[in-house]
Amino acid sequence: MSQSARLVVHLAAALLPRHSRERYREQWLGELRDAPALGIRASEIAIGSLAFVATLARPMPGRARVSAEVAARRSRWAVALSLSAAIVAISQYASVVTVSGPTSTEAYNLVIFMASTLLAAYAVLAPLVAIVTVWATRGVARRVRVAVGLLTLASYVPALRATIDERASSGFASEYLTIGTIVYPVAVALVVLAGIALWREYRPLEPGARPGRRSRRLLYSTLGGLVVALSVALGFADAIARWAARTPLFFGYAFTNSNRALFEEWLTLKVRGEDLVSDVLGVWAVVGVAAACAVAASGLSRRATVRRSTALSLGVLCVILVSYGGIVTFLRLMTPSVTATVPVDLVMLVGRGGLIVLVLIMVGRMRGRNDSAPTRGRRAVLSMADRHIAAPNADA
Repeated sequence: MSQSARLVVHLAAALLPRHSRERYREQWLGELRDAPALGIRASEIAIGSLAFVATLARPMPGRARVSAEVAARRSRWAVALSLSAAIVAISQYASVVTVSGPTSTEAYNLVIFMASTLLAAYAVLAPLVAIVTVWATRGVARRVRVAVGLLTLASYVPALRATIDERASSGFASEYLTIGTIVYPVAVALVVLAGIALWREYRPLEPGARPGRRSRRLLYSTLGGLVVALSVALGFADAIARWAARTPLFFGYAFTNSNRALFEEWLTLKVRGEDLVSDVLGVWAVVGVAAACAVAASGLSRRATVRRSTALSLGVLCVILVSYGGIVTFLRLMTPSVTATVPVDLVMLVGRGGLIVLVLIMVGRMRGRNDSAPTRGRRAVLSMADRHIAAPNADA
């Protein structure tokens, strides 16, 4: 009996359903044993066993049957994974333009490369895991499946920017306003639609947590707003200082009547560029101050807690880090002589990583409206009701 044919038969039998493996293994081994007497080659039996396995009809695997609690937990994590990936994808607008910085050490470049690779892998794999989870698990609400689908689409839409720009035939007014950058507003719209789909499906839940006194809520939210305002002020002051310390541009040709028109055109572009920088820095500062005020005012809400105020403050700080990196990159695009105070790529990586962690933690603690797990208050009410019902029976 050929040893290789015997191994193939054992492999083919292992690929069969469990209830029929032993029967076909014995049958094929018996045929191999009797093959020389019947004038049949062992290779024909081995090939026949593989062909049988390949053509055997198998029922399609059904979606997993799990409890309602497990289905709810998987839904929350699917939303968290897809939402965090969508936020990271949208934040890539700050990296539309990349400007090479000063030479760094090899160790630093290696760390940045590895961190960027891990972030890119997460942005690609997290939405896939989320969409497979909600569609392979029974008991997941339709709203959740629709929302995860929208968030998954929002995670991948920004990747089409480069392709759209390559196929566009018209010129671009700016690297930040190309035809391909339309993918970022589209991704934001998809995230908003997903949020609408999930608005009534989930509610923040912290078992045993109470809103607490209004003064305490305002204290924590005000501290968070002050921290955000301070970070915006430091970033704005640093950007202004970097821009003021730039090497002034100058017209490289001797000023003669023959190139006067070229000089005037260059001067017009220079003034427009400086005005654009002033406008961008002003808008960034105003939006940052408004975000700080919103964080401080969040304590007025009855649903505000210390955990939520802290998470909101950290989330806004992470967004400021990413946007600050984009501002510095923009300044260096306008004038290459602008130097960054801190490594821009590292700042952006920290901001995006922080956003991922915050979304995973906060969304993972949300509970659907149909979840059956009671809170402590509900357990107390139920126990009191049980004692009230049991009391008449005890008297009887």
